[in-house]
Amino acid sequence: MRDFRVGDEVQYWADHNGFPTTEPEGVETHSSRVVETDENDGSFATRRENDVGLFWFRQPSSRGPWLLDPGYLRLIRGAPEPATEEQPAPIPNSGTPIWDLVIEDMTKRDKVGRERYGTPLQANNGRDSLRDAYEEALDLVVYLRQAIEERKWHDENR
Repeated sequence: MRDFRVGDEVQYWADHNGFPTTEPEGVETHSSRVVETDENDGSFATRRENDVGLFWFRQPSSRGPWLLDPGYLRLIRGAPEPATEEQPAPIPNSGTPIWDLVIEDMTKRDKVGRERYGTPLQANNGRDSLRDAYEEALDLVVYLRQAIEERKWHDENR
């Protein structure tokens, strides 16, 4: 079973008081975020909304009543991978260098801009370049998040 991380959203069956249960009859599904993990045994804790107590979900060999049983516990949405984790060094290959592709794209975008606005992009052109860049960055973030969600969907539906 997957290791759960802080920030993951999990769904589980719960009784009428909201306590996790392994009995599916007459219960509701609840979801909450993982707020704490125990790396020693793979267990994790969730906290219900407006509740100060934690529910610990533990491996069967561990202490505590809640088991990490995929029959009644499932990951809804994973926490994003930390951007600070070290990645492996790139592996050389025969692909086109990305810098070359980016320069080609920039040349094409410059041509489109010149055709659309009748002038190259220049300083002191009457526009707020910081605002333009910020708005473009917001669009980029949306497209990146879309790609992440689509990748997760494809991974889950293979």
